[in-house]
Amino acid sequence: MEFRLLGSAGAYTSGRRIEGPGCHAKHRLVMAVLLAAEGRPVTTERLIAQLWDDEPPKTAPELVYHYVSELRRCLEKREPGAGDMLPSYDGGYRIVVDRAQVDVCRFHDLLAAAQRLVGDDDMEAVRLFREALRQWGADATGLRGGEPLAGLTGRWVANYRHTLQEEHRAAVIACLEAELRLGYHSRLVPDLADLANADPPDEQVAGLLMLAYYRAGRQADALRTFQSIRLRLVDDIGAEPGKDLKQLHQQILNQDPALDVPGSPDQHHAASGEVAADMTPGSGIPEDSTTDEPVVFADPEVYQLPRDPSGLVGRDAELAELDGLLRPGGDPAKTAVIAVVQGMARCGKDGAGLTLGAPCRTGFSRAAVLPRSAGSRSRCGDDHGRGTGSAVALVRCAECTDSTS
Repeated sequence: MEFRLLGSAGAYTSGRRIEGPGCHAKHRLVMAVLLAAEGRPVTTERLIAQLWDDEPPKTAPELVYHYVSELRRCLEKREPGAGDMLPSYDGGYRIVVDRAQVDVCRFHDLLAAAQRLVGDDDMEAVRLFREALRQWGADATGLRGGEPLAGLTGRWVANYRHTLQEEHRAAVIACLEAELRLGYHSRLVPDLADLANADPPDEQVAGLLMLAYYRAGRQADALRTFQSIRLRLVDDIGAEPGKDLKQLHQQILNQDPALDVPGSPDQHHAASGEVAADMTPGSGIPEDSTTDEPVVFADPEVYQLPRDPSGLVGRDAELAELDGLLRPGGDPAKTAVIAVVQGMARCGKDGAGLTLGAPCRTGFSRAAVLPRSAGSRSRCGDDHGRGTGSAVALVRCAECTDSTS
């Protein structure tokens, strides 16, 4: 037998809610009050207040006794021995069940375990957060929770429902923040967009969506999200967004490096199941830039250019200038040249690098475009660059053993 509050409230067997005498709305409300106490005793006076608000009938104590007795019989009929879950208590009642049998208890336990790991082990915290959110059952849509205590009414029900919904929202926010720290911004966009479009407008969710868009290389979508939430707030409550959302908006406009994924980009690529080029010291690009030795990439396959990029229109002069910069004099076997292309987002920096690099394979077989070194998005699917990129570094270097280049 299972007990649910995070949806249609009641006792369930084989996935179906128990119906019939002793399991009507008032009986299920008694059950909900006792389950919400999580094993603690509830006095008869408190039960009366929560069943009838401020207008209890004169026979309220007798009615509470009657409801509990009928509920016992109903549970016992469905599962022998289940009636013992509702023992009397001095001056009140309580329900004695394993916490694993109650969805709200499982939710709280998983949530507490996840919160203890936040910041120390975000990967495991996310797993626990997601498992906690799954306790909201089939009524939940994506990361939106269903209506807790569905089918029950009253002031206590309304207050407890609001408490549970706030706990659910806090769990969703904490989970998404941890996933963004792990670098999962692109795959979070659909869930975040769904939450951001829900009513009422939520500035915190909108901020997370803006950040996810920005890190996924979609600065324009991030800015449009701000305008959308601003218009909704003005229409709904006649107020502008708060200072935190306005600050994030300004940071996105300024392409603030503080918005980048924290920590090592390689770790985040590994976490998201993507391949990241190793750009750490000692991984192929010498840390000591004063050496006379040529630059040698540890794994040429990682740094090879894509094949035959599409033509770049309207950049002939810029390409000619770059080509001149990248063809130095001297011994090509000992020459490495770096050029940096700067410009606003989506002006064609990556395209210039790829177009220029494509014909270099014969003379410079290890030519490379390194957009992540400047923090921008690669056309090759780098999910962890900012996507707004201030620069693209172009490196052309000769094979050490290629005397013909």
